Amino acid sequence: MAVIQAHRFTSISAITFSPDGRHMVTATMDCEVKVWRRRTRGGEVVWEENAARGGAGTGEGHSASVTTAAFSADGHRFLTAGLDKKVILWDAESGQELQQFSGHSDAVYCAAFMYGEQAGSGK
Repeated sequence: MAVIQAHRFTSISAITFSPDGRHMVTATMDCEVKVWRRRTRGGEVVWEENAARGGAGTGEGHSASVTTAAFSADGHRFLTAGLDKKVILWDAESGQELQQFSGHSDAVYCAAFMYGEQAGSGK
């Protein structure tokens, strides 16, 4: 088991792993989303922060707590959703936001990819 110091000021509200196990996404109650890359050093697994995006007051990503995260089947993209009624599609390698989906009338508590690259979300 590997232990990481993921987020400094708040607890993790969502965590997901890419299908190939090379990446992990963590998200928090203060809107921050981090992408981690798995490395092996001296036979031990080490998770290195690959990219960090968003966070309260940054103007990017979520503007309220992140409630869920999910990887696409190929591991190249992931979704996050939150109390701000948004679902965001991200690039797993760079951590860059690709697209925001709005239109939910309330907080979004689940989001998932289905049938390859289609995505669904809901309360």
